[in-house]
Amino acid sequence: MAKKSVTRKKDDTRKLLEDQLKKLLKDVDNAGLVFLIEQANVLRHNMEIDRINQNIDEINKINNKNKSRGMKTKKGTESVYVEIIPDDDKKNFIFQIGNERKFITLAEMRTMVKISHGDEPATTIARRFYQWLYNERKDVLIDCHVRSKDSVIINDLIKIIKKKYKTK
Repeated sequence: MAKKSVTRKKDDTRKLLEDQLKKLLKDVDNAGLVFLIEQANVLRHNMEIDRINQNIDEINKINNKNKSRGMKTKKGTESVYVEIIPDDDKKNFIFQIGNERKFITLAEMRTMVKISHGDEPATTIARRFYQWLYNERKDVLIDCHVRSKDSVIINDLIKIIKKKYKTK
């Protein structure tokens, strides 16, 4: 019974909004109508993108049950999943860090592989890796909330790269 009243309230609200919009449309010129149509199309497109992203998130949750390619790390008190996913043609890569997905080119990946396999101590490699990201792909640091070279995310990326990728 509660479900029917919620549905009825949504229907009533929608009808009120549609009536209000119809009244307003009488005073809008053609240019304004074109603008409103464009905005409605943008809204519809954004809703479709949101639906697709929700589907992707559901698929990722299912796929993340198989964690053989990645690592679950501790960031503060929360767990952060770190994974590197190669594209089918292995010319691009996806860094899945928590809920963020960052696309990496083959050239960028080769540079990170070279840095990760360096002969320096682990702290120096982490510093170089972080500095390269800071200079070349700061968006990865910002979006994935990596604040320093000491981040467990940096260390886990290096571990995964060393384990899965070799220098040429």
